[in-house]
Amino acid sequence: MDSFKLLLRDILDCANNAVKTGNRSADLRFGHDTYIIPLLALLDIKGMNNKESDPEKIYTAWSDFKVSPMGANLQIIFYRNGTNDDVIVKLLHCEKEVEIPVKTDIAPYYHWKDVYRAWYDKL
Repeated sequence: MDSFKLLLRDILDCANNAVKTGNRSADLRFGHDTYIIPLLALLDIKGMNNKESDPEKIYTAWSDFKVSPMGANLQIIFYRNGTNDDVIVKLLHCEKEVEIPVKTDIAPYYHWKDVYRAWYDKL
């Protein structure tokens, strides 16, 4: 799990740098399913962090082909209101909106400061 925490730390550091400087940024990473599957679980993406203790029922709780189909991707899209310092984010998995267990008053968007804190606490 440590390698995925290092990846999460790098994602948080790069995102925070872009937010603080106000520069436009695209931070791309490429990897195999062995990286995206645990990362999505670590980030608590709904439906990708399910648990099932009975091996006979794992297929009902989790499907690798749904979590990591060919060309799987996670997009964290940042929005900034020019008159407001509140940066918000939306998360997409394979171009579909996904949820995380972070309180929000603007679903499907989240306040970056809340997402950052929730994910940073995992480190």
